[in-house]
Amino acid sequence: MDDAHDKDRYLVRAQALWTPTDDVSLRVIADTSQNDESCCTQVGIKPNTNGTPTNGVPSFDADDFTSFGDERGDNSDQYGLSAELIVETDIGTLTWIPAYRKSESETWGDNDWTSADMYFIPEETPNESNIESMTQEIRLQGSAFDEKVDWLVGFYYSEEEITETSNYHTGPDNWQSMPWTVVAPPPAPGQPPVYLPSGPSPELWANNSFYQDGETLGIFTPNIISLTDNLNLTVGLRYTEEEKEGGLKDSDGFNPNCASLGPALLLPNIACNAIYTPASLSPNYDLYKDKFEDEALTYTLNLQYHLSDDISVYG
Repeated sequence: MDDAHDKDRYLVRAQALWTPTDDVSLRVIADTSQNDESCCTQVGIKPNTNGTPTNGVPSFDADDFTSFGDERGDNSDQYGLSAELIVETDIGTLTWIPAYRKSESETWGDNDWTSADMYFIPEETPNESNIESMTQEIRLQGSAFDEKVDWLVGFYYSEEEITETSNYHTGPDNWQSMPWTVVAPPPAPGQPPVYLPSGPSPELWANNSFYQDGETLGIFTPNIISLTDNLNLTVGLRYTEEEKEGGLKDSDGFNPNCASLGPALLLPNIACNAIYTPASLSPNYDLYKDKFEDEALTYTLNLQYHLSDDISVYG
């Protein structure tokens, strides 16, 4: 475990400003970051709750401490790019802000936090997470009626895609915690039955995929009307439309226990745990899928009165 708790990361950010004319400016911002670490491995002296000896070396000397399991890996890469274009026109100031960002990460290693080899995520098929998003915003703003009205109209749009894969495997010590397949009669009337481990089982595994796609559109117009030198009226409208779709899909897996237990199993949620694929179901079936759509029209209406240069009231 010499590489446990190491830190290996960097972040780079840069921006550039270009002003070809007095009426046009363009600012571009880019950033990227990466980490390749092994974090975190629990260390200490602790017995396992199932009664098996899982503690490390029985000494409080820091040199004698051992880890509760194998090391873990945490790797991530992300980068983003955004810009701001400002153009002064005869109508008003036109602003365009596009942005893009992508993030990828993966984790692997011991997943039961004990020295018993019960659950782990293989380094060859780690848990993966990917997030990709894009946004666009366009605004046009100016003034009218001898600067008595400050107006603005804008448009906003965004897309986001999220995918995540979880890959769990059981180790040779998994039978000590689950599945519990041998059922003994209740020790006394009214008491629950006794569940005993069935003994070592083959390596079980499941690869589940999650996904979510989102899309948002917005149109907005906040405006300020100067009724007097000290009294302003703000009137604004915004229309928003949003749509999201996501679900959980089981890609592949292996668990012969679910098929062999049959209808006599009293607690199927223990032996056929949700993270393991039931053998009776084919790969690539949807465990959960849903779609959400919504739209709303909201408004803003308020008065603001300036009592002085430093004090104002509104409602």
